[in-house]
Amino acid sequence: MARQHDIRDTAIYSIADAARFTGLPVATLRAWTVGRPYQAGGAKRWSNCVLTAPPSAGHERLSFNNITEAHILCALRRHHRIKMSTVRDAVLYIKREYQTEHPLLHPRLITDGAHLFIDEIERLMCASQEGQLALRDIIRTYLARFDLDAQDLPRQFYPFTRDPSESCPRIIAMSPAVMCGSPVIAGTRITTSCVYDRFMSGESAAQIAKDYGRPLNAVEEAIRLENRHAA
Repeated sequence: MARQHDIRDTAIYSIADAARFTGLPVATLRAWTVGRPYQAGGAKRWSNCVLTAPPSAGHERLSFNNITEAHILCALRRHHRIKMSTVRDAVLYIKREYQTEHPLLHPRLITDGAHLFIDEIERLMCASQEGQLALRDIIRTYLARFDLDAQDLPRQFYPFTRDPSESCPRIIAMSPAVMCGSPVIAGTRITTSCVYDRFMSGESAAQIAKDYGRPLNAVEEAIRLENRHAA
C-alpha cells in the first residue's frame, strides 16, 4: 500500500515567503534549502543543503515541515552561533540513524526538550555546561511555538510577531490545513495579510477588530507580524 501523503510535506511556500514567516534572510534560507557556493583556500566549493525540500517541478518551494525545521534551525544558528558544519553533521547523523527526512522534527527533539539533537551537537563541539543550559532554554522557547499531533510532530506553528521570547503571544497561527498555510488569527480563517491590507488602507485596528469580532490585541499582532515582514 502506498504511503499516504502528508499535507505538511506539500510544497506550498516560496523561499521568500518562508523566510518572511520565520524571520530569516532569503539568502540564508535558500542556502539551507538548496546549498550555496563558497570560496576556501582559493578554490570554489559547495556547501550542501540542510533541509530536505519537497520536489516541486524545479521551483524553489518549501513545505510546512520545512518552515518548522527552519524555525528550530534559526534558534541554533542565530541565538547560539553554532557552526553550520556542526549543525549539518548533527542533522546528517540523526537523519541516518533514525531514518527521517526531517531530523529537526524528530519526536524526541520536540518532546524531550531537544535532548536528541543537543546531545549530538555537544558530542561534536564539546559545549560547556553553561552553553548546554543556554541552548536548551533557547530551543525550548522555539519549540513552545508548536501545537503537536498524536505523533508528537508539529501540526500548527505560531510565528514570532516580535523578538523571540517566552512572553511573545501565540495569537497568529499557521497550518497547511487552514488558508493554504497562510498566517491567520488563531482559531479563525482571517489572514494577517487581509488585516494588514485593511489597516494600510486607513482603517483603525479597533475598527477591524470590531468588524471581525476579534480581540483588539489579535488584530494588533496580525498587523505587527505583517509590518515586521514589510520592514
